[in-house]
Amino acid sequence: MSWLRIDDGFVEHERIDPLTDRSFRLHVAALCHCARNLTDGHISDKNVKVLRVRANNATAKHVAELVDAGVWVPVEDGYVIRDYLDYNPPADKVREERRRAAERMRSVRANVRANVPENVQANVRGPRPVPFNNTPSFLPTSTTDGKEGRSYTPPDNLLKEVDAA
Repeated sequence: MSWLRIDDGFVEHERIDPLTDRSFRLHVAALCHCARNLTDGHISDKNVKVLRVRANNATAKHVAELVDAGVWVPVEDGYVIRDYLDYNPPADKVREERRRAAERMRSVRANVRANVPENVQANVRGPRPVPFNNTPSFLPTSTTDGKEGRSYTPPDNLLKEVDAA
């Protein structure tokens, strides 16, 4: 999961405040796209088309509005969101943090497994599956009580409670 950092004064910023609703939505969708895909604020022309659909069918007019407002800067193969890296970490740093976090977790998990007593290790991977059995544990599994010729029949009210559960 990735995170997007937006200043708490974002909506009042002089370049953002005058945007129309659809242009604003397109811009926020683009910010989320860049954070999720670690693009360092770059949006390809292909991705702009997808984002336009997601932003309530924004048009080329809304893209132009973002460019005119100085929010998006045109580049050869799309656009770059102005000041994106001022508020969000670069992709290389995010990848490195994720790699270190994964390594830390591998180490913690290995430590836990190494320090668990052998008689408990079977349960480290999770609980054992419980076999399907309709007979509640408090009822005998056979109808005889072990003595010749005698049988056990549970009371009717007990059977009704079991059936209801």
